[in-house]
Amino acid sequence: MPRPEFAKRMSLGFDSVLADYYWVQAVLLAGESNNPESQSVQLGRLIDVVTTLDPWVDHPYRFAAVWLAETLEDVRHGNMLLRRSFPYHPDEWRNRFYLGFNLFYYLDDSAAAAEVLDEASKMTGAPAYLPRLVARLRSESADL
Repeated sequence: MPRPEFAKRMSLGFDSVLADYYWVQAVLLAGESNNPESQSVQLGRLIDVVTTLDPWVDHPYRFAAVWLAETLEDVRHGNMLLRRSFPYHPDEWRNRFYLGFNLFYYLDDSAAAAEVLDEASKMTGAPAYLPRLVARLRSESADL
């Protein structure tokens, strides 16, 4: 599998076509599910290539957040991909929601999760329960 920057040069301007090819490879790999631990590194690399080639894609960012959860390193890689989506999808509350979930659930960082979820709660389409969740997370991080 090529490094993302090499794949970008190799695409010869057909970034989206090559991104689609690697996206299909990622979906097929996730569908195998024989050994998720060994697949997570390869899956993370595939999604990295996809989002480097075509950063305007939307679903692969969240796909990575859900599938990259075997180790803390996987979660951090998924979080990096989610953060990369923010400039390209500034109004997408779900990317921030998944990042907030990962920060809270996997990395046990309630304060950081509250900040990200607070941003998500102010976006169009965000669920009404998010502000209450932010308050709950802030109370946990403040040891009230």
